[in-house]
Amino acid sequence: MIRSLGAPLLGEDRKLKVLTLDLAIEQELQRRVDPVADAVERGNTSGSNIASGGSNAPMHSVLEGLQRLVGDRLALSSAVLGCNTPVRLHLRGLLEPFIPRIVVLSPLEIPPNVPVQSLGVVR
Repeated sequence: MIRSLGAPLLGEDRKLKVLTLDLAIEQELQRRVDPVADAVERGNTSGSNIASGGSNAPMHSVLEGLQRLVGDRLALSSAVLGCNTPVRLHLRGLLEPFIPRIVVLSPLEIPPNVPVQSLGVVR
């Protein structure tokens, strides 16, 4: 992805500045994205679907965390948010209406020769 998007994502110092998603939030989103795998992992084979119910707490946490880290201009920012691959596309789709310019990357999409600077953890 970095190769296709090129320099616009890199800062003046040629580093990729990334906000990282808190592991607990990422795991909760993963359970919502793949409820079958979550049920198997927890030993629940009754067919209950976490994604069909529940609150929007993880999404609300992500938006509030981004707001705290980026500030009032969040909707206009072109922030880069890092999270693992299974959640990445789902999270991008959920955030796009609120932050149209956000880029959500998996660590696997960042070439090893690109230096990464963490700007904070979205909690």
